Amino acid sequence: INYSINFLPMLGTYLNKTYDPYQKKVVHTLVNEDVNILAICCESEELQMFEAESLQQLIDFKWNAYANLLHMFGLFIHFAYILILFLYTNMIYINGEGQGDNPYSIILLAGVAYPACYEFIQMFKVGPADYLTDTGNYIDLIYIWGSVAMSILHGRENPGPYHWVSKLIMMMVTILAIRRTFNFLRIFKSLSPIVTMLSRVMVDLQVFMLFFIILIIMFSLQLGILGLGNLEVEGPFRDNFYGQGDDYPGVEFRRIGLFFGNILTVFRASMGDFSLINSSLYLNDSENIMFWIFFLAILVLTNIIFLNFVIAEAGNSYSIVQEQIEQFILKEKSNLIVEAESMIPERFRSQKWYPKYIVIRKMDL
Repeated sequence: INYSINFLPMLGTYLNKTYDPYQKKVVHTLVNEDVNILAICCESEELQMFEAESLQQLIDFKWNAYANLLHMFGLFIHFAYILILFLYTNMIYINGEGQGDNPYSIILLAGVAYPACYEFIQMFKVGPADYLTDTGNYIDLIYIWGSVAMSILHGRENPGPYHWVSKLIMMMVTILAIRRTFNFLRIFKSLSPIVTMLSRVMVDLQVFMLFFIILIIMFSLQLGILGLGNLEVEGPFRDNFYGQGDDYPGVEFRRIGLFFGNILTVFRASMGDFSLINSSLYLNDSENIMFWIFFLAILVLTNIIFLNFVIAEAGNSYSIVQEQIEQFILKEKSNLIVEAESMIPERFRSQKWYPKYIVIRKMDL
């Protein structure tokens, strides 16, 4: 059995108990409060520092001491809110129990109470300016205020839960709940690598996805110029389908308009859905030739070259993250620890959580 002492906590924050004779009570003060070593490590891009055994020991100690418990409680509250959303959707939108008064909407407000308190306490601790520098915090605020607005709108008879604004807000909240669910899954050792790799790959693909979207939009303009599936301009397509009801190619885009319909058509073509060919049958000869030229350009640039390039880049980013996955996970865990430390009031801080040093006991097998 080997024993070693890790003095790394001395460089950061540790708790000091002193007796205040004026207040006649024990006072807990944080020593080196402005030097939080884990917060400094999280701000750095040097992942190699997380290979240090002493830093790993400090992270594991703080995670097992208090950070894991705090985030597990948050996960329990979040899953309870997700269950509320499922039950509410089933009662209101599937069974139709929201006609008239809707007393169930107050449950939606109760489910978001803890996340709201959590975020506002965090904003108070770090300051509004620093809090708003993180893009993820904007998403959390939209999630919270969206949930509050959803509860208020659903609880009133007008507009009520069946108004399109109420539905839009609830759909937005449920989409943002996916992100929060993935963030909470980071606390599990077996799921943290998957969540970390997904988040890192999505960040690396932002530039490539921007170019892909530009291609989609620009090619959609070509379809608009050709008048593909357009009932508003003179031509064979209008002659065959105008006034014939809903049985014509592209009828699914009638509600959103042909401009956005063309964008979705090009996107579908980039995914391998070539239903736009049906509308080309109603172009004149010269327009048909131009259509096939642009169709081949769409096929080659979006489907064959660029989409495969994005997939290849995703694979490359995945490989890079995979090589340093342990360091990425430790950095994410450090972020969670720093976040947990900012949420714990001083009166509840234990001497065991902020030691001056850590004793490590190892057994040689």
